[in-house]
Amino acid sequence: MLGGHHGRIFPQPHRNLLRYPALAARLLGEGRWEEQRLAHLVAVAETMGAPDPPPVLSVEAAVLAGEVVVLADWLASQRFFVVDQLQHLTGAGDPSQVVRHWERAVVAGPRLVEGAGLGLPVWKETPVS
Repeated sequence: MLGGHHGRIFPQPHRNLLRYPALAARLLGEGRWEEQRLAHLVAVAETMGAPDPPPVLSVEAAVLAGEVVVLADWLASQRFFVVDQLQHLTGAGDPSQVVRHWERAVVAGPRLVEGAGLGLPVWKETPVS
């Protein structure tokens, strides 16, 4: 499943890229970009686990999953949140730092959602005249 960064969806790839995903790797960046993608993947897998992907994903589920990722990316990329997270940096490459970041993000999640106006609606009672 491919999505877009910050909601930017890329044009449909050539079918060879879908059959042979390794061909698309150079489009994602090589060298240090590839190293960072792998480092992030390892850090997330070590922190949250690495479940097997589902054997089949419906189009509807894929669209929903993609939109949840875009929304989470947007929420966590807000300047105030990034600046707040930077104050907690203690040491690069420390696996326990990734776990602590994850724990802080889980706590901050509801506040970010509510602050963005995406919480449950509150209905006001309006008298009928």
